[in-house]
Amino acid sequence: MELNTTLTTRIVGFAAAALLLVVLAVLTMAGSVSAQTGPGATCTGDTATTFGTNYWGFEEWGNRIYSTSPTSRDFALSSPLEAGTYVLDGVSYDGYPGREMIDAQPREQWFAELLSADGTVLGTSGVTGDIADGVEEGTWSGALGEVTIGQTATAVRISHAAPGSISVNSVRPVCLGATGGPVAPAPTPPPSSIVVDYDSTNAAASDVMVVCGNLEESATGTSVDLMIDGIPAESGCAVRYTPGLVCTVVVDPDSSVAATSGDGVNIQIPDAGDAAIVVDIDCAGTIAAPAATTTTAPAVDTEVQGQVEAPAVAPTAQVQPGTPAFTG
Repeated sequence: MELNTTLTTRIVGFAAAALLLVVLAVLTMAGSVSAQTGPGATCTGDTATTFGTNYWGFEEWGNRIYSTSPTSRDFALSSPLEAGTYVLDGVSYDGYPGREMIDAQPREQWFAELLSADGTVLGTSGVTGDIADGVEEGTWSGALGEVTIGQTATAVRISHAAPGSISVNSVRPVCLGATGGPVAPAPTPPPSSIVVDYDSTNAAASDVMVVCGNLEESATGTSVDLMIDGIPAESGCAVRYTPGLVCTVVVDPDSSVAATSGDGVNIQIPDAGDAAIVVDIDCAGTIAAPAATTTTAPAVDTEVQGQVEAPAVAPTAQVQPGTPAFTG
């Protein structure tokens, strides 16, 4: 009887202990579940890409990265980002039972790289801030800078910001937001201008003209300065001066010799917005005088029309005095 009583007591004790363990487990689970609030922020922006929903515990799969391994994970963007400029923001999180009691981990940080379809890195974000220590769950959210990409991004690589550090600094990237779009066309720069400096030494005054499209300036003299502003891109300009002068024409800014003689030169304005193009025309000689010409007068015909020439008359024999006439 005593043996049965002792056995019963032991069974009841084991049952009570088991029940207590169950109750403690339930209470612990309830406490843990109540602490699993998840990230305390969301990404903003025109598009937002989330990196999974596994926000609680020690699981190494999902979106968790470490300073040891894995140090990065790739995700598809929720929507492709076309070539353009974007302002980025992000959210990161860390939470597991007992986190509030571990040593500080000051580098729970990550950054994002936007990837093309072939995996080329197109742009890199800034680095997130560290997540607060001493709490069971912590969230960071904030700006990640501006990035400009030259082609469409279809994926993003999330990388730990402190690979190789002693502490694992585990962190869960939550999302990446992007605001922006294709780059707007660059504003048209101010138009080009052309300046013509004409100088003629010991030469007659010249008519100087510069024509660029429907823009035109002209002047006359031995020292003339002309300028046309507001020339459209890729527009040609013609500079003309009096023919016959021996001139040297130099075009700046490249100091190229456009011509060494003649009566003009064509100048091409390469792009709008260039500095003023200067055309120096130096003429050292005078205008060539026309060559002298000799005119020969035509032969004069003295014959008068209608006049009849008299026939030739044989000369009459002349008798010398003192000589008898031959009669024989």
